[in-house]
Amino acid sequence: MTSNLLWKLPVAATLIGGITVVAAHNVAPQVPIATVLIAAALLLALGFGLVILALIVTSAWHRYCLNHGATDPQWMWFGGEPPGLQRLRRKSPKP
Repeated sequence: MTSNLLWKLPVAATLIGGITVVAAHNVAPQVPIATVLIAAALLLALGFGLVILALIVTSAWHRYCLNHGATDPQWMWFGGEPPGLQRLRRKSPKP
């Protein structure tokens, strides 16, 4: 399954990028295609960079919260901490 994804993802990205460039060139025909390609590549790089930055900041925030006594945020789906963790917190000495 992974091997199929390795060739399908670049092909799909190229096709979507091509459609986007053609559409952008039709909207503004006076702009050269090279300029449209450069702008699209820069916007893609900016978006990718923002996603990476968001992942770094989010993981740092979660690590900080967990290191300062917070519960794993996925437990919030259940409306509270698991009963075993509540018992452990009651039994542990307070610092």
